[in-house]
Amino acid sequence: RPPPRGVMGNRGGKPRRGRPPNPPPLCDSNPSGYDRVAESLHRSGVGCVRVDDDTARVVAKCFGEALRAMPHVSSLAPGDPLAIPPDADSAHASGAHAAGWGSSYNAARE
Repeated sequence: RPPPRGVMGNRGGKPRRGRPPNPPPLCDSNPSGYDRVAESLHRSGVGCVRVDDDTARVVAKCFGEALRAMPHVSSLAPGDPLAIPPDADSAHASGAHAAGWGSSYNAARE
């Protein structure tokens, strides 16, 4: 059964206490895989999709570029045009954000 539709904003994640959850399943990129991703997102806030080698290389390159920018964006002052305000709705935000901003998922990654 697919999870109900909802809007996830800046405060969409819920902090977890106790034992960490099991890692999400690695889902195939097909309709039944997307159903599993939706279930995982609904259950834990995280979904993983298997991609082909070319896509994996592109994603790795994007993350590499983002990593190179981290020293520059980590020192943005509040109010800087590139800084996402702490109370922004993550569904419509664009720019740089502080570590852990936006959800318990981002906070857990830190």
